[in-house]
Amino acid sequence: MPLPQDTHILIVEDSLTQAVQLQFLLEKNGFKVTCAHNGRQGLENARKEKPTVIISDIVMPEMDGYELCGNIKADDTLKDVPVILLTSLSNPEEVINALACSADSFITKPYEEKFLLSRIQNILVNQEMRLSATSENGICIFFAGKSHFITSDLTHIVDLLVSTYENAVERNEELMRMQLQLKKANENLQELYQQNELLLYHAGEGILGLDAQGTISYANPAAEKILTSMEKELVGCHIKRFMCHEDNPASSWEVSPVFNVLRNSGQHRDEDAIFRRFNNEKFPVEYTCATVHGGSFAGTGGVMLFQDISKRKAMERKLRELAHHDPLTGLANRRVYQEFLDMELDRSIRHNLQMAILFMDLDNFKNINDTKGHDVGDLLLQSVADRVRKCVRKEDLVARLGGDEFAVVLVDIENPENAALVAQKILEKLAVPHQLAGHEIITTFSIGIAVYPLSGSSVEDIGKAADIAMYHAKEDGKNNYKFFEPEMQRLVQERMGLEKDLRSSLQNEELIVHYQPQFEISSGRIVRLQTLVRWHHPTQGLISPALFIPIAEKCGIIGPLGEWTLRTACNTNAMWHRKFGPSFKMIVAVKVSMKQLRNKNFGETIDTILATTGLAPDQLEIELTESAVMNDPETTITLLNKIHQLGVRVAIDDFGTGYSSLNYLQRLPIDTLEIDLSFVANIGRSVHDETIIKAIISLAHNMALLVTAKGVETEEQYGFLKEHQCDLMQGHYFMKPLPAEEIEKVMIKQTEE
Repeated sequence: MPLPQDTHILIVEDSLTQAVQLQFLLEKNGFKVTCAHNGRQGLENARKEKPTVIISDIVMPEMDGYELCGNIKADDTLKDVPVILLTSLSNPEEVINALACSADSFITKPYEEKFLLSRIQNILVNQEMRLSATSENGICIFFAGKSHFITSDLTHIVDLLVSTYENAVERNEELMRMQLQLKKANENLQELYQQNELLLYHAGEGILGLDAQGTISYANPAAEKILTSMEKELVGCHIKRFMCHEDNPASSWEVSPVFNVLRNSGQHRDEDAIFRRFNNEKFPVEYTCATVHGGSFAGTGGVMLFQDISKRKAMERKLRELAHHDPLTGLANRRVYQEFLDMELDRSIRHNLQMAILFMDLDNFKNINDTKGHDVGDLLLQSVADRVRKCVRKEDLVARLGGDEFAVVLVDIENPENAALVAQKILEKLAVPHQLAGHEIITTFSIGIAVYPLSGSSVEDIGKAADIAMYHAKEDGKNNYKFFEPEMQRLVQERMGLEKDLRSSLQNEELIVHYQPQFEISSGRIVRLQTLVRWHHPTQGLISPALFIPIAEKCGIIGPLGEWTLRTACNTNAMWHRKFGPSFKMIVAVKVSMKQLRNKNFGETIDTILATTGLAPDQLEIELTESAVMNDPETTITLLNKIHQLGVRVAIDDFGTGYSSLNYLQRLPIDTLEIDLSFVANIGRSVHDETIIKAIISLAHNMALLVTAKGVETEEQYGFLKEHQCDLMQGHYFMKPLPAEEIEKVMIKQTEE
């Protein structure tokens, strides 16, 4: 037999990975190895290299292993070279095909190193013995280095070989199936084990394994964390070390529910128990304990699942607190206020006592929120709450009812003057500026006071009375207090009646538009008309806009009312332009509230109205008061830019009273400044106001703006304004407001001149 180092093996394998693995294995054992990557290349290499043994895969491109083996055995120079085919032995036909091509042996995939080397060595031994032996009446078979003389004919031998091989394949397949099933079962078992391990390890609840006596045998990480201990410290400890406390001492372990579960089997759940941590700190828990097995296996041990419910308990306490207190200020909330008021009113009635309610509303709080931000607004509410709390006695109640509304309940007062003193004290406390987040903020209260029994005898009556008084305090200039008076109730009812009628005024066509001309001083002609809405009430006659416009703003119908006014004015002006022809140039001015301007669809509304009425954009001017603009100048600039881009003109009304910043003024997209009529009224009486008028005119002209003076009623006012080059004037000195048909007559006359 040739020595391994003299043996040359040719590998024919199309899989590079498998070829490299086989080459490495053979070379490691001292064989000389060359490789070919398909059958055709393998045949060429065999003819050139004359290898000792050829190991070939069966399935390959161009030429498979059977064809390669057949070609080798047909070649006189190679026919004695042993050919070993790599096979899976999964199909008996492979044996027939191998016999047909005269293969010498098989190596099954996957192969083990010791069997592979043994097969190669046996092939070499058998080949050596075959070359030196001869037989005339039989076949000499060499197996495992021994010679066997077989006299059976070739057909019988092949049949026997194939039948034996088939049986081996069947047994092999059965073993492989069993092996796969066993492997799958092991994999499933391992996966289940790992899942259970992960479940226990990552469970949020503490899990403890207990033996029959209550000693801890297992603790997961959550249990370690909750009990502030390591597993090695927990294992071996008795569960009573962590469960028992003052009302359940260690001596009572034998009567505890957990002891009963471990002794008699079953399950116990406690949703409100107390445990001790390893450092003896108490904490609330919720736990379930159950035996591991039931029935005949009772008493073998148990498992306990528990969780720390400290956060839940704290949240429950917080929720109870929130149910009774305002979370921002810590004051009593509306619910507690109502309960306290019911209780104290009942006590006052039974003992013939007096008590008072103060309803308080922060003045202009919305503006503070809008300009300083909600964070500063919250700080202000907290600061106000703290100051009000210091103005009352311990037995009184301060509550925040919501938003910027507060209430104080004063119990056992001697007379109404006591309530007035508290109200005055609160106003004085609030007069001191609040220093909040780098802002100095001054705020005031409007306070309404209702006293039992003077203002009513029920919670509803007294509360309503205090609310009415508060609104009267607000309407009376704010930063003051008002006691409820019966007359206030009448005024409120009248206002509520007007509000109800105002809501239906548009559908009932009770609103009309009057127009007051604005004269261009240089030409003496009417160039603009200011729109003034009038309400012709069916029973009360003509109602001043000074009365119904504030009501419209408060009850939320200023939007529809303003849109109706804008549409009516634009439609009327467009009709006049069509009637008087191209030479007719008239601008209609419509006053707009900030609520209208802040409507996100206001720009689209104007654009739609102009499109549907046919009025050119530069024939419409919208007016905003200076104070409204300066409440939130940045937002106003953005909104006005959108409108100005449509081509609509913009005017600032009541100019001179709103503390405009020149920085904002130059950024505002405006065309006209309208002098506040209070300055015009003082012409000839106040040099100070006259100086302001001259300054406004000069400022406007330097900024290329027009100037309008409203409320001109005397010759002296007209002369002063004309002398100082005021561009436009409006007032009864020229003409009072007139309905559209009367104004049309005036314009007809003007066009004829």
